Amino acid sequence: MRQLFNKSGMITVFYSAVLTLCTILLSLFFNISSSDITDRFSDDAVLLEITQDNYSDNALSYSDIADILAKNKARGAMLINASGKGYALFNYSDSDLSYALMNSDDIRSDTPKAVVSTQKLTQTMDIGGKQTINLFSSDHEVIGTDIYSGANSLNAYTTNFAGVAKSTVIFQNITLIADCGEGTAYIANNIRNDIETDRDTISCSVNVQSDVKTAAGGTKGLSAVTVVIVALTGICLILSSGVFMSAWLDSKQSEMVARRICGADSDDIRKLIFLYAVIADVAGMSVGFMLTFIISLIPQVTFYLGSIRLSYGLLIAVILTAVNIVTAYRQSVKYSGKMINSLRRE
Repeated sequence: MRQLFNKSGMITVFYSAVLTLCTILLSLFFNISSSDITDRFSDDAVLLEITQDNYSDNALSYSDIADILAKNKARGAMLINASGKGYALFNYSDSDLSYALMNSDDIRSDTPKAVVSTQKLTQTMDIGGKQTINLFSSDHEVIGTDIYSGANSLNAYTTNFAGVAKSTVIFQNITLIADCGEGTAYIANNIRNDIETDRDTISCSVNVQSDVKTAAGGTKGLSAVTVVIVALTGICLILSSGVFMSAWLDSKQSEMVARRICGADSDDIRKLIFLYAVIADVAGMSVGFMLTFIISLIPQVTFYLGSIRLSYGLLIAVILTAVNIVTAYRQSVKYSGKMINSLRRE
């Protein structure tokens, strides 16, 4: 009984660890692909390049631009060259944006918040127990670190628009990326008119979508890290199905032989094997979900890795369960057929 408990406990621990690890790895995989904001721009996106004489009487500030964008209900990103290149996201909602490192509540928050690259962490400071960085003359709460951007990445930081909206700093030039669906061209033209009207020292040019990703830094594509994550996820799935479940069921061979000798037929053996597989699967997945949930609540994890999505854990659980069913079926054929008969003859 103790040996059975140890083996059952081992398979439960292994399956829970596999579920947790694969969920984290799958989250990291999608975090990598969605950490580059340029991937979020649609084919309708346009580039607005604004230049002005920042010493003129009617020069615009960041907050003025924020008011114009709010008036036109535009959404997109401001590409900024101050304090290192970065993005300030404006007017995005849940359905508009899939960004791994800053959720929709943070994007819409009235409190300035930022996700910074690892290189930018050295410029942060502790204010009131919160890690902050000064951008646009506003202190931004640092809510995450973009570990996915390389040292040469244009994305030194990504912020919500709260800091921009509150900043009275007069800029010399900025670049806006407007991405408002089919109405993008119309909204971009209205923005340009609002910016240039009665201001002869300001110019706003609207460029086609093909210039957007070039100006914004383009996409990173698949990195070596991405490939490694995919490989590790596959290895974990293969190990859990092809090795551990088979080995665990093999460890119960003597019990199944004894049951067959005592009169159990092939259907009884199949049911027993499937019962073992289901118990191991349910126990391991339940513990794995609880462990993943606890890890997802740890601030240090989400700060450096991005969000850990339990929905990915559900996907992994479905895949593992399907693999376990196939493995259990193969083992049931093995033990209810030729092998059991040969063992009985011995």
